Amino acid sequence: MMECNPSKTPLPQNLKLRMDMNSSLINLQLYQWMVDKLVFLTNTRWDIVYILNLVSCFMTQSQLVHLQVVKSIIRYIKGTIHFGLFYGQLTKLKLSSFNDADWGGRGGYKDEQKSTRAYIFMINNTLITWCTKKQTCIVLSSTKLEYHALLEATKEVIWIKHLLRVWNFENRTN
Repeated sequence: MMECNPSKTPLPQNLKLRMDMNSSLINLQLYQWMVDKLVFLTNTRWDIVYILNLVSCFMTQSQLVHLQVVKSIIRYIKGTIHFGLFYGQLTKLKLSSFNDADWGGRGGYKDEQKSTRAYIFMINNTLITWCTKKQTCIVLSSTKLEYHALLEATKEVIWIKHLLRVWNFENRTN
């Protein structure tokens, strides 16, 4: 795929993946090998973590449409090869976060109806920690899910603030 066309998005718009997509089966070892190699990029390319998590759900029974999504990730990486994380000198720290939740499997993977939550934390616009998880409890509304996701993110920010205090960075944070 060295000569593939670059892309600006890792996932085709409005694509909902399922285990049975009425598509032909593919070489399972090739699919697993490609996904496995892409996982190594998540250390510096956190923008592909969600979609890699999604395609990893099909490691035991992958179809042509799943392989096409993996190839679209590769085209995205080629089109955004200059993306990455930069950790510069920390003189003044600005801690920021983003939090989101997906109620009842409304996201990309349709075979499972579990809700998911995710958050990221950044210092000076550079990622320092992130989490995406399926909910362990069942919630009856999207509002409750958002509150639960916010609770987990709040726990993380308390832990980060504690670390910054231990490392004597507390006077530098906003």
